[in-house]
Order: sequence, then structure tokens, then C-alpha cells
Amino acid sequence: TGTAIPFPTYLLNSVIYVGVTVPLYIVVSALCAYPLALMNFRGKNLIFFAILSTMFLPSEVMLIPRFLVVSELGMADTFAGVILPGVLSAFGIFLLRQTFAGVPREVVDAARTDGCHELRIFWHVMLPAARPTLAILGIFGFISVWNSFIWPLVVLKDSAKYPVALGIAYLAGITGTDVRSLAAGTIISIIPVVIVFMIMQRHVLEGMRGAVKG
Repeated sequence: TGTAIPFPTYLLNSVIYVGVTVPLYIVVSALCAYPLALMNFRGKNLIFFAILSTMFLPSEVMLIPRFLVVSELGMADTFAGVILPGVLSAFGIFLLRQTFAGVPREVVDAARTDGCHELRIFWHVMLPAARPTLAILGIFGFISVWNSFIWPLVVLKDSAKYPVALGIAYLAGITGTDVRSLAAGTIISIIPVVIVFMIMQRHVLEGMRGAVKG
């Protein structure tokens, strides 16, 4: 029975989910955080606190509203239906907003005086300054998407679209006491997380050293 289990498919699905969700998650969080940190407009603080308040809601509370929205958009049982809710995160917006707000205002004002438009300031000033934070968000986002279980279980019916965490549970249901298959699947699913952390830890440590110096 073990040979009939499409574990490589689950692995590929998780790579697709991570490869699409994490970059979009970082970009959307940064684009939302920039105006909240550096622009002045009416209701800015109200919007920020409204976003912040969603962090106190248990993720389970949002399952039904998310599923209803995804179903209305016709994205139930699709890759897009799994990816879409993970693109927007209050935690990512909050973390980057605090990082952007910590960049000296003189640097931003000098860039504006030199004629830089907001997109250029965002790309060439703010993102390089926030590199350690972006690395942290990348690691957290990767682990969250790679280990996602509840949301794919709710939104997906086709087992061929399962991510690796859900695939291993499905594998356990099929193989029963086939401990070797379960152990092999679990070890293989952990390896990418370790590799990503090893690649990104330099940026995280740089950020921690910078925070200590500051």
C-alpha cells in the first residue's frame, strides 16, 4: 500500500503553497505597513488598531468566515483557496510597521527632498533597512504554511491537493501501522524547514545584533 501513496505529490503541493504564499505574504504586509508607518492620513491609527485587534482572535474563529468567502469566490477545493487567506496577516503588518517606524525620519525626509517618490523610498530605503525583519517573516511564514493542516483540511476535498502535513495524516489513515512509511514521510517533511532556517539564520542574527547595539 505504501507505494500507492502519492507522497511526492504532497511534497510538491507544499512547495507550491509556500512558494506562492510566503512572497505574497511578505509583499502585502510590507505594502500595508509602509503607509501606516510613514504617511499621514485621517483614520490611520484607527485602521492600525483595527488590524492589531484581529491578532487577539483565535484562528479557529476565522475558519467559517474564511470558508464562506472562499466558497463565494468559487475557490473551494483549489490551490488559490488554500493560498489566499495566508497572504494577509496582522502579525506581518504589525512587525513591519514597527520596523519601518524605527527608521530615522531624517533619512526618509532626505530621500523625499532629493525627489524620490514613495515607491522608490519603499524599495531602496525601507526594505533594505527591514531585511532582518523580512527574514524573520519569511521563516515564520514558511513554517506556518509548510505545517498548515486545519485550513487545507477544511477547504480541500481532493486529496491530490493536500499539503505535506495533511498528506502525512492521510498516509497514517491509509497505512495504519506502517511505521516506516510514517517515519520516512515525517523526516522528509522536516528537512526543508531545517534547510530554510539554516539559510535565513544569518539575517536573523544580524537583526538581533543590530537590536542589541541600538
